[in-house]
Parts: sequence; C-alpha cells; structure tokens
Amino acid sequence: MPDETERARMVDDLDLMDRLVHHTLDHLRSEASLGTREPLDLASLIQTVVDRFDDLGQVVPFESAARVQVRGDPIALERAIGNLVENACKYGGEATIRLTRRGPDAIIEISDRGPGIPAAQRDRLREPYVRGDVARRLEAQDGFGLGLAIADTIVKRHGGRLELDDAVPHGLVARIVLPVA
Repeated sequence: MPDETERARMVDDLDLMDRLVHHTLDHLRSEASLGTREPLDLASLIQTVVDRFDDLGQVVPFESAARVQVRGDPIALERAIGNLVENACKYGGEATIRLTRRGPDAIIEISDRGPGIPAAQRDRLREPYVRGDVARRLEAQDGFGLGLAIADTIVKRHGGRLELDDAVPHGLVARIVLPVA
C-alpha cells in the first residue's frame, strides 16, 4: 500500500483486532475447566504477582496478617489477582494488597485511590466487554472490558466470590473471598 498514513492506520486496526481476539480467547479459556487444584500458600502466590508488577516499575505494597492456604489452580488465581491489580493501577493510580483470614475464609483485598465504580454499575462491569466510564475515556489498547469478568469467573470457579466496595476516603476495594484449605 503506497499511502504511508493509510498503511499505518490499517496496521493499527489489525493490531487492535489481534489483541481483541487474544483477549476473547483468554476469557473463553477462563470459562473452561480449571487446571489442577493443589494446596497453595496465598501469601507466596500474591508475592509472585507483586514481584511481576515491581519488575514493570509499579510498586504494589503487600501486607499479610496471616499465612493462608487454599486449594486451587495457581495459574488461574495468579491471573485473577493480577487482573485486579492491573485494574487498580490503571484506573485507580495504584494498588495495595492485603491478605487476611476471617474464619473459614481467606480475604484478599486490592485497594486503589481512584474514582471507584458507582454501586449501580458494579454488577454490569463483571460482564465481558463492558467498560466503566473511566475505562471508556482510555484508548482501546488499554483494555477490552475482560479483566474483571475473567477475575470474577476464576474466583467463582474456586468456590469464592468477588466483592467490589468503596474504599475510604475514595477509590475501590476489590475483595476476593476464598474458602481456606
């Protein structure tokens, strides 16, 4: 194609479509059965996520009040936690992770200081390809609205739940609640 500008636009469109297809496949894979469930030390798993973000230049403070073990697919849980941390960094400017145990539950809280998500939109944003107001203002290469849907699916497949609450004084807390092993 001789027109340099038109060729660049076409390559950008193809790149965007390629990323959309890959993200869609990732979502479909998360809906498929989980891998092998094994005993996992959540603090170690979370530290792996924290280290990955640190390698990318994003400091993610992590506080653990307890050693908590769950049974699960380590790759899937790492993906779910990573998606929530990425969202907190992207839309809330930063992420902080806290791990606690409350009775029979392991609690992983990922907090940010961004604008949060209005309560009326929280359930809808768990659906694939739905993006919130802040995300819609970002470029398409910043996401397709699958990260929260994938995290929610993975957590549910582990017998847990994903809660989204307001952070104080502002921001969002994404809380993963999993049964302990």
